[in-house]
Amino acid sequence: MFASVFGLVDIVQQLIVLNANVNQQTNNGYTALMFAAEFGYDEIVQLLIQADANIFLMHDDENALMKAVKASHCSIVKLLIEHGMKKSRQEKLHILHVPCGSAESIYEILDDDLQLNSALIYALDSRYIYDEATNKQIIKLLIHAGADLKNTADGGIGNIALFLAVEKNYQDIVQELIVYRADINSKYYNLTALMVAIEQNNLHMAQFLLESGANIALKIGWFKTALSIAYKKKNKNAIRLLLKTYEKIKTTNCIDRCILFFLKNINFNN
Repeated sequence: MFASVFGLVDIVQQLIVLNANVNQQTNNGYTALMFAAEFGYDEIVQLLIQADANIFLMHDDENALMKAVKASHCSIVKLLIEHGMKKSRQEKLHILHVPCGSAESIYEILDDDLQLNSALIYALDSRYIYDEATNKQIIKLLIHAGADLKNTADGGIGNIALFLAVEKNYQDIVQELIVYRADINSKYYNLTALMVAIEQNNLHMAQFLLESGANIALKIGWFKTALSIAYKKKNKNAIRLLLKTYEKIKTTNCIDRCILFFLKNINFNN
């Protein structure tokens, strides 16, 4: 156990040869694999995996994968995902060996023994972001591994991930989420991804979302729409962007019709 804490590869190797219990847990539930994953000891993680360490064991509702994600160890995340998928024994298992985090990596998994959904939220949590580039690689690995992005219930994993990615202005991650079937029009905290972009005055992101199929006419509650948010904030550039979109479509809602009528009567664009 302590050999894994201090990164003592040779000692870990010797203990494995002596048939030490690789799944022994401390009083609070930590395993050698969790320590190695959290502290970033790739070689020890590999040794423990080869010795059949249980990657699914939990400590404080976290497994080794989640601890590696929190510590931003991309190579270890990749190791654990690959091994976890092999252990899942699904019939249709494809692993393409490409650089860590590449958009060409494709993983398919039919269950969530690895806690991929929770790991993805960790990866999008600002408290655990140490390096943006590495963080994005980890997020892509988790998306490709099969996080349940198609869960469209309010507060589903796809909704939360999309909301957080827009909030952080991770356009490449937003695109990745959409490709992997996250619902671009889902809501979280009574906001859609488009509404978040308008709230933050992130017009580049808003434009991207509109081009990707975001529903400009979507209304939440009685009064909340993307246009009503822009109008309330007196954000003329956001209003102009949304007006251009409305010029191309016929669908609207009662709130936006009122705002559009008012803007037309005051010759807003003139």
